[in-house]
Amino acid sequence: MRTTARSVTVIALVAGVYVFLLGIVVAMLALVFVMVDEDVMGTIVPMTVALFTIYGAVTAHVKLARTRAPRTLGVPLTRADAPELWGVVDELAALTESRTPDRIAVTARANAHVEWRPRLFGSRRALHVGLPLVYGLDVSELRAVLAHELGHFSRGHDRLAPLVYALRRVAMTTADEIAGPVGWLLDGYARLVLLTTAATSRRQELDADVSAAQGAGNEAAMDALRHIAVLSSAWDFYVSNYIERAARVGAAPTAPALFGGFEALLADRAHELAELRSLAPDDTHSRWDSHPSTAARLEAIGKLPTTRGVARDRRPAQALVGALQHIAEQLADLVLDDTLEPMAWDELAPHVAQAEARLGADVVFRAAARVADVERGSLATVLDLGEAERFDDLFFAVGLPTTQTAARYEDYGDDYEYGDDDEDCEDYDDEDYGDDDEDEEHVGEEADSDVDADDAPPDESSMRKSQTARLLVAVLVVALVETGAAHWESFWRDGDHLLGPDGAPLELHDLIATGVRGADGIRELRALLTLRGVDPYAVGASGPASAEGARTVGGISNVRALGADHDVLVLTTGLVFVPSPGQPRHGQQRLREIAKVPPEGLEDEFTFLPWEEVVNAGIWNVRPAVLMLTLYDGTIVDLRMSDRSKELVPGDSEHLVEICRGMRARTLAS
Repeated sequence: MRTTARSVTVIALVAGVYVFLLGIVVAMLALVFVMVDEDVMGTIVPMTVALFTIYGAVTAHVKLARTRAPRTLGVPLTRADAPELWGVVDELAALTESRTPDRIAVTARANAHVEWRPRLFGSRRALHVGLPLVYGLDVSELRAVLAHELGHFSRGHDRLAPLVYALRRVAMTTADEIAGPVGWLLDGYARLVLLTTAATSRRQELDADVSAAQGAGNEAAMDALRHIAVLSSAWDFYVSNYIERAARVGAAPTAPALFGGFEALLADRAHELAELRSLAPDDTHSRWDSHPSTAARLEAIGKLPTTRGVARDRRPAQALVGALQHIAEQLADLVLDDTLEPMAWDELAPHVAQAEARLGADVVFRAAARVADVERGSLATVLDLGEAERFDDLFFAVGLPTTQTAARYEDYGDDYEYGDDDEDCEDYDDEDYGDDDEDEEHVGEEADSDVDADDAPPDESSMRKSQTARLLVAVLVVALVETGAAHWESFWRDGDHLLGPDGAPLELHDLIATGVRGADGIRELRALLTLRGVDPYAVGASGPASAEGARTVGGISNVRALGADHDVLVLTTGLVFVPSPGQPRHGQQRLREIAKVPPEGLEDEFTFLPWEEVVNAGIWNVRPAVLMLTLYDGTIVDLRMSDRSKELVPGDSEHLVEICRGMRARTLAS
């Protein structure tokens, strides 16, 4: 009865959208005919509004009719590939009184779900299982997951899924098609739809959890919920910190290495993951959530009658898929970007670490070239500036606060220095070397003893040494590795490490402590580097500033810049200006399409302005933002936003203003 009631509710909501939009069309057409028939004066404006409203309503109709849930990317598992898994699914299908799926496929997600595709004659059902679950769960826990999904089949939830998807999708986008009071009404209807379907979805999840407990036992069902939450976080961490990180520098793991790396990470961090599973489950919830909180689901399962006759099978779930390695490689080939350079992990991890280090070092090298007025900046250029006691000029050029501007940072904030490129230097301190933050503190303490208190105020001296250490870390890492005096090694447990030629951890402390002692220290540092085989003239900027390795952090459409309208994408390393065709209503949609393109691909086709070429940023207005960027060559680039401008994500305009405010703070001394 509950399923029937939910079905009627969802169908009524879908019909309500059609009826509401059709009513708008009829009402607007009637208004147009009345105005024309009565020859009402001044009908141009209201007729235009009416016609645009009709257009929006018809567009929404078409969108509703064409909306389909996207097909899941996965590799089919035949009975020959995984006979034991198919046997478990057959057993659970009988237990839950549902039909065995027509297709089982593995996906690159840390979850599982079912799909129901209606056809002219009958329907086709598919069960999708995330491969990360197969690597991280035991057999009983995977049984619970499978029983839960088959429970959706037996209760008819899957039949509602296509309708619910289409309804939610259209509800969230239709209001954007129609402005004014009608749009406001549609927005209210959309909220009703989202609330209603979310409540329906939560009830379905609790119903399916009953099947999970029946198929695998209450304990396994509860363990599966706890473990999936941790596995999902582990998979997200793996993708973000390893796969996406590699992609930003044009590389990727080989097909065997993709899921092999995740398996290795799970093994090396088993103790840490066990601690996470022991924590109290998440109990946050909202009426907009499509799933109940983990705590609520665990509580509901705990109240069910104890399932008897189901033995706990603690074998790894991989035991159910005999051809797992072959299947994992097939899935990797399907999901990996074939434009990236494939590498095994022992080659990929050092490559990524050095590529990231190179991005940060290039910032310093190019800044040194501008300060020294040479064609190509190198490590020798940086050392020359240090010997000439011109590091304050270099700090300014790379966006680090100088001793003159530091006091004013409190007013303007320093949360976004140099378009986040400074973050690279921070990463070298915090992550790559483990204790380098500690080293910098020691450097400051040791150097303090060598500086006369009368020479400079303690805060100014401390700041200069800290900033000098950050610059030296950025360039020395690249120089040591590229000249063979050091190499990278990556560990799943604690990240990347810099090792010396003997394989022992390389300590930068002595080199940095020497370099922060002023001109004499830089001369001594140059000699120490020569002893290690580092030629300062051989290591320098790899090329001009580019968008390689950048991330998209925002976007604003219909911005007046460079003498024409542009859609502007905000990157961590600069701005991309894409000529705009106008059409403000479609600005956000254009930004979404642009943001799908890798930043380095945008740079090849459109105008790219690196943050490092901006010497000053003026803020003439905040809402709408009017900004004026002054480049090192004297060029002035103004950006003028208006009420026609749309944002990729709400708040992007304010974010851009904050970026410019940080730049303004660092250049006040000029």
